[in-house]
Amino acid sequence: MNSNLQAEESTLETNDQNNISSTVENSTQARISELSTEITSIRESISEIDRQIEFSTYEDELDSLRNQKENQQVLLADKLIAFEQIATGIVDQSVFDETKSNDFSWHKELKEIFKPIVYELKKLTERPRQIDRLTSEIESLTLQQELAVSAINKLHELELLPNNSEIHNNLNNLEIQWQNKLSDINNKLALVSIQLEEKQQNSGPHSGEIVQFLKDFFSGRGLNLLLATLAFSLTLITLRFLSHQLERFIRRGSDRERRFFSRLVHVVFQVLAVLLALFSLLATLYTLGDWLLLTLVIIFLIGLAIALRNSLPQYLGEVRLLLNLGPVREGERIMYNGLPWRVSRLNIHSDLVNPALTGGRIRLPITELSEMVSRRWSRTEPWFPCKPKDFVILNDETYGEILLQTPDTVQLKVFGGSVKTYKTQEFLDLSPRNISEGFGINVVLKLDHSLQPEITSGVIEKLREQIKQSLDSSAYKEHIHQLNIEFDQANILSLDVGIQATVSGECASDYNNIRRFIQKGAIECCDRNGWAISKANNVLQ
Repeated sequence: MNSNLQAEESTLETNDQNNISSTVENSTQARISELSTEITSIRESISEIDRQIEFSTYEDELDSLRNQKENQQVLLADKLIAFEQIATGIVDQSVFDETKSNDFSWHKELKEIFKPIVYELKKLTERPRQIDRLTSEIESLTLQQELAVSAINKLHELELLPNNSEIHNNLNNLEIQWQNKLSDINNKLALVSIQLEEKQQNSGPHSGEIVQFLKDFFSGRGLNLLLATLAFSLTLITLRFLSHQLERFIRRGSDRERRFFSRLVHVVFQVLAVLLALFSLLATLYTLGDWLLLTLVIIFLIGLAIALRNSLPQYLGEVRLLLNLGPVREGERIMYNGLPWRVSRLNIHSDLVNPALTGGRIRLPITELSEMVSRRWSRTEPWFPCKPKDFVILNDETYGEILLQTPDTVQLKVFGGSVKTYKTQEFLDLSPRNISEGFGINVVLKLDHSLQPEITSGVIEKLREQIKQSLDSSAYKEHIHQLNIEFDQANILSLDVGIQATVSGECASDYNNIRRFIQKGAIECCDRNGWAISKANNVLQ
């Protein structure tokens, strides 16, 4: 059932198309016949005017006849053009014009260069532009037709009025002129209508046009673009591979001259690879005869060269860096974002390394290095003030164990097992004190002024002896290398005694415990000897 309906619809559609084609063909034949009659009439009129000119003896009459002949010749030329257009179906015959000029002109040469681009752009929008132009022309001719008919009707009404013969003759002549003008408008309107019908019949659905355009593109210009891109890529990849292999071969030696020569070869090969790749791209398009893409690529390269002209000094500086002759040298140390880095490799994208950080490798474009200065470094220089599992004390009194340190963050495990996170730069600004390599503990004991007579002798000796005995009996005995107890100063409310202990880094995790143990030993010594502790605030610091 469905197949029968589809067959009927297809038959109806075919009949409609045949009817439209038959109508257009009949209309074309009618216009050709009408124009042929008009051309014959105009030629006879010109012959009659020539006969009158031959027998006329008055100058004024001759001038009038010559003007009439000139007008008829112009009208005849228009009719012949219209007849040829309708008969041949070729409206625009400018394509058959041949103009030759041997004079060189930049303007003409540029027009020839850009002609493929303009042609392709016009070709993409040719059909809708023609339909729009024809529609606008029909609207204009329709308006002219209405005005001409109105003028003829007006003249016809005036002719019916009682007038003298002279006015009646003038009105007749004027009506004839307007009749001719209306005939011309009708001819043009018919011609434009036929052209519009042909364009509308030839224009299929937009989806079909798009599909056809894509097919044409990928089978023509798209294929050319793909081949040119492949030629560019293969040439570039091949030459870059050869460049790296040659550079590795030259860099086998460790001497400075061989390293410099390998860098020079690398830079030269990089430039040569780009130039040859571009040449292969242009040669491919030239061989394929795709002048549009070739013109576009050349224009792009010219624009790129003009844009790079102002940046030439900067690129020269980058070339110096690539040759290891600039302010930043490979293997030296630079500061970036507040952190020290070793320049591991100089290239278009250079590698910076900090061996003390987790993930301590970053890649920077060479433009970032152009404003920096590197220096040689010593093997004893630290790359970071601490490492994971070290214990540190910060200026904000934070004490904890380093869990993680990266170029971005530092994590500390503080009292109770919680984790505190700092930005790396903020962490460094707090001047971390690494106690895992050893540390000192300073305790200040504030005694009452009643001990003033013996503060510098008996008190100091007894404190040293009893605190040392307490430490010797503790688990920290082997890790406390030095114990100093001395009178510090006399304040208004107290006599200050300083207790300093030097501890190995192995006890860094017990920093607070050792400090409390020393404070406890000092208090116990005071209790045994009956020493009065000052009532001032912060007796023990």
